[in-house]
Amino acid sequence: MLDAGLPAEQSNRGYDPIQLINNFWVSIWGGGNRFEHLEVTHQDKVEQNIFGWEKMAGHKAFQRYFKKFTEGINNGVFRNIFEWFFCQIKFDRYTLDLDPMVMTRYGEQEGAKRGYNPKKRGGLSHHPLMAFVAELRMVVNIWRCCPRFR
Repeated sequence: MLDAGLPAEQSNRGYDPIQLINNFWVSIWGGGNRFEHLEVTHQDKVEQNIFGWEKMAGHKAFQRYFKKFTEGINNGVFRNIFEWFFCQIKFDRYTLDLDPMVMTRYGEQEGAKRGYNPKKRGGLSHHPLMAFVAELRMVVNIWRCCPRFR
């Protein structure tokens, strides 16, 4: 079993962190894109029975739980998940593709600069560099890069 290092619930009425994460993903796959949309799955007895959950979390439980995450906790959790994931894969002749991107930004987005932007010349943009493993259909990493200046 993977110990991802998820923050533990402190309340005796709290939900198991694994159930919260699974419930959250099920809600997203079901079309939820706001915390309030999680109330749809909160009321869904069929999903509750399918997954064997005794009770289902409401949107406030998710908001409280996600406030426990800090940058350090996020880095630790994802380091553990990636370590587990990559130990499951037999590395043999994979191709690592590096692809630069230009993402147009509007307003006062942090880190956005004026630079090369083919869709909106002279506009603000970010220039991340993404690494993919095509055979696994997986994004390996994303680096935030500075825009290229003329």
